[in-house]
Amino acid sequence: MSDSEDLPWFLRRLALDGSADQRTIRRAYAREVKRIDQAADAEGFQQLRAAYETALQWEEYQRYYAQQGERDDDDGAAGASPETAPAAAPVQALAAQDAATANVSSLAAAPGPIAVAPSSAGADLQPVTETAASAAAQPDFPLTIADVDPQQLSADVFEAFIAGCSGLAQGRTLHDAPAWEQHLRTCLHDDRLVNLAARAIFEARVLHLLAGGWRPGHETLLEAAADVFEWRSDRHRLRRFGHAGAIVDRAIDERSMFDNQDGELKSVQRQVIQRLRDSDTPDPGQLRNDMPHAEQLAARFPTWLELVASADNLEQWRLAHAALPAVAQPPGYGAVPSGWQVGNVSSQQATYGDAPAYTGPDTAGPSAAQRIKRIAKRFALGFVAFNVAMVLLRVFVIDDAPSGKSPPAAVERPRTRLDIEYEALEKKYAAHRAEREAREALQRQAAQANARPEKLPEAKAPVAPGKERIAEIRSRIRYRLTHMEPPGDYRSEFTVQLDSKGKISNVTLRKPSGLPQYDAAVERAIRDTEPFPPDTMPKFLLSYGMEIVLKPAAPAQGQPANTATDTATPETPPQ
Repeated sequence: MSDSEDLPWFLRRLALDGSADQRTIRRAYAREVKRIDQAADAEGFQQLRAAYETALQWEEYQRYYAQQGERDDDDGAAGASPETAPAAAPVQALAAQDAATANVSSLAAAPGPIAVAPSSAGADLQPVTETAASAAAQPDFPLTIADVDPQQLSADVFEAFIAGCSGLAQGRTLHDAPAWEQHLRTCLHDDRLVNLAARAIFEARVLHLLAGGWRPGHETLLEAAADVFEWRSDRHRLRRFGHAGAIVDRAIDERSMFDNQDGELKSVQRQVIQRLRDSDTPDPGQLRNDMPHAEQLAARFPTWLELVASADNLEQWRLAHAALPAVAQPPGYGAVPSGWQVGNVSSQQATYGDAPAYTGPDTAGPSAAQRIKRIAKRFALGFVAFNVAMVLLRVFVIDDAPSGKSPPAAVERPRTRLDIEYEALEKKYAAHRAEREAREALQRQAAQANARPEKLPEAKAPVAPGKERIAEIRSRIRYRLTHMEPPGDYRSEFTVQLDSKGKISNVTLRKPSGLPQYDAAVERAIRDTEPFPPDTMPKFLLSYGMEIVLKPAAPAQGQPANTATDTATPETPPQ
C-alpha cells in the first residue's frame, strides 16, 4: 500500500499508511479533530469520527488475521476462510462496545463505576450498570486501550489532574487563571481521553468537583473550566449532567449578575469573599463591617458563593457576629428571601440534595425592656438638642433684635492735633486734584480746536447703464418678423431693479409695444445680462423699439428698418 490511491478512504482521511497501529490512529485522530469546528462543521466531524472508528476496526481485523494465520500454521488446520471468520471478531467486539453505553448524567446516583462507550453517530449516552457491562459479549482477541473501560481511563487522567491542581493551589498560581486553564487543556489532550465517553466522564468529574463546594483554587478552576468546556456559550451542555450541572449553571448566572453590579460595591464584595476564604475570623470591628456584605452575597448569589468561598467560614462569621454586643440593626437584617435554597453537595460521594434555606439571624425584634431603653435614650437626646437650640436662638437672634428704644446719643470725642492736621491735608489734596482736572480739561479743548477735520471720501453719484451695456442687451434680443405686423413704430419700456451686487432682481414691463412677442424677447434679453457695475443706479428704465416700414421693392428681400434709439434713464416717480 505504498501508493496513497490504493489506501482505504479512512486511512487517507487520517493521513496514515498501511502500517498504522492503534496508537498511531489515535494520535492522528487527535491531530485532525483539533482542525475541525464541531459546531460549524458537524458533517465533517462525523466523517472524521467514522474514519477513526473504521480505522480501529481495520487495525483489529489486521491484527486478528495475523494471529489467526499463525495459529493455523501451528495447528496445520485449514480454519475458516479469511473473508468470513476474521471479520466476525471485530463485529462482535463492536456489538459488545455499543451495548455497554452509559448516561453521564447518572454518574452521581450510580452505585458503582459506569461503563460508557460512544456510538458512531454521537447519540446520547444511556445508563448501564457494571453488571450489565460485564455481561456484554467480549471479543475473542486480546483487549487494547480502546477496549478499556472509559471509567478507568477518565479516573486515571482525573487523578493526575487533581495532583496538578494541588500544586497550582499553592503559591502565586492560586489565582493564575491561564495556568489553571493550561493544566486542564493538557489533561484533555491526554491520549486516554481520545475515547469520547472517557472525555465526557472526565468533564463530569470536574463538574462534580466544582459543585461539591469550595476548596482552595476552585474559584479559579471554575472560570478556567467554563472557558475550556464552553459552559457559558453552550448552556444545554450543563443540563446533561443532572443536578451538578444545574448547580454550576446557576452559579454562572449568578456570577454574571455579580459582574453587573456597581464597581465600588463589587470591589468591596470581592474583598469580603477573599476574607471568607480565610479560616481566621475577622476582628469585631471588621466583622461588623463585613457581615452585612456577606449576608447580601448569601442572599443574592447563594450558589456561586458556595463555589468560590467557604460556607463553613460564613457560619463561623454568623456565630461570632451573634456573640457581639447588641447593636441597633434594621428589621430583617441578614434574612435570605424565601425560595432561595443552596444545594449542599458532598464531593466524596458526589451526591446532591437541597439543604434548608438559611433564614438569617433571629429577626423577631427587640424585647420590651430594650424598646423602653431605646425610647428613653431617644427622649434624652431630643431634650438635649432642644436646650442647645434655645440657647443658640437667644444668643444669635433675640439679643441682636432691634428694640423700641432709641439708641443712646453718641459721645463726641474731643479733637486732637492729629485730627486737625489730617483735615488740613485732605483740603490740600482736594485743591490739587481740582487744579489738575481743570488743566486737563483746557488741554483737551485746545487739542480739539487745533485738530483739522478729516476729509471724507466723496461718494460717487450712481450712473445709468452705459451705451455698451445697452447695445449688448439689444444684440441678444431674438425676435423674428412674421410679415403680419402692420407698419409702425413699436417701443417697449421696462423698469429694472438691481440688488446690492449689481444683479437684476426685478424687471417690470412699464409700457408695452403692442407686440407681446417682442416685449417678451426684450425682457429675456434684459434678464440674461451679466451683473452691472457697482456704481450703477439701483433702479432705472430701459427702452427698446423698432420701426417697421414696407419697401416698394421685392417683399422677399425687404428688411424692416429700426430707426428708434435705445435709451436707459433713471426712473422718476410720477408727479
